[in-house]
Amino acid sequence: METIQQPPPGAVIASAVIAVVLQLVVAPAITLFGVVPNFILATVIITAIHNGPVRSVVMGFVLGLVFDFCSLGPLGAMTLVLTILSYAVSSLNKGVFTGGIVVDMIILLAALIAGEFLISVIYAIVGANPEFLLSLVQRVLPAIAYDALIGLILMIIYNAIVGDSSFRSGGGTGRSLTRKLHL
Repeated sequence: METIQQPPPGAVIASAVIAVVLQLVVAPAITLFGVVPNFILATVIITAIHNGPVRSVVMGFVLGLVFDFCSLGPLGAMTLVLTILSYAVSSLNKGVFTGGIVVDMIILLAALIAGEFLISVIYAIVGANPEFLLSLVQRVLPAIAYDALIGLILMIIYNAIVGDSSFRSGGGTGRSLTRKLHL
């Protein structure tokens, strides 16, 4: 079984700082239909795809705390969700799913769905979101679509900066990113 080549710690720290700045400064400005994109959620998942469990869980926990302290939601909700998701994604991706951008996008989308749904459930349990079913339709589904778009853009940027070979060479097959995406 091949091991995942992890990006340098500086790249992980830089992506965490950029995610916080995007969440605090850019996200409120690009709200669509009352849905704010979650840059922190997407960044934690992308980092977990490319890193081991320890680095991913630390990042998920720290960015979850930052998100919780900066939001009006219940303290600890996003911390719990990001910690669980980062561990699950990084553990699942220990060389098992090495299919390049397509597999990474499937993992990203599945984790975004799980994250948005878990947050909504936690908010409903603690009473911060009494209309759970209405919230699923009006907030969670649009948020998943918005986060998926943001996540795709962030994943492409992250991999271009970090230099992930699966995006550049098609996972070692020599195919380009555009051919892999059928563009």
